[in-house]
Amino acid sequence: MNERLIMVIDFLKENRIIFNDSDFAEQVGKDRSYISNVKSGRRPVTRSFCNDIVETFSMISKHWLLTGEGEMLKTANPSNTNQKEEETSSEAIKIEVLIQDVLKLFKKKDEQLDRLLSLLESISKK
Repeated sequence: MNERLIMVIDFLKENRIIFNDSDFAEQVGKDRSYISNVKSGRRPVTRSFCNDIVETFSMISKHWLLTGEGEMLKTANPSNTNQKEEETSSEAIKIEVLIQDVLKLFKKKDEQLDRLLSLLESISKK
């Protein structure tokens, strides 16, 4: 199962949903060392960890992640053989990537605002 985890992380990097393993670890709520140990096979991929992954990255198929059966990416329709449906699915993934990017920007801005507020509070107390 660690091979599938590596495939997921590589897919997320290639599509700029995450930047690196540390970014992946942060988004799924794990330590970087945990991810490293799972990728190397020193730790098993647990069902709970799979749940964390598919909750964070909803385009990933839980069934595929657990069993290796089917496709890595969810499709709107399991019998997706129509080219127009495939294009729609591809567009949905692109939109999800953009949404993830925007969420990261919001998170960074929130952190910056928190630092500014703390700085303003410390200045006003002086």
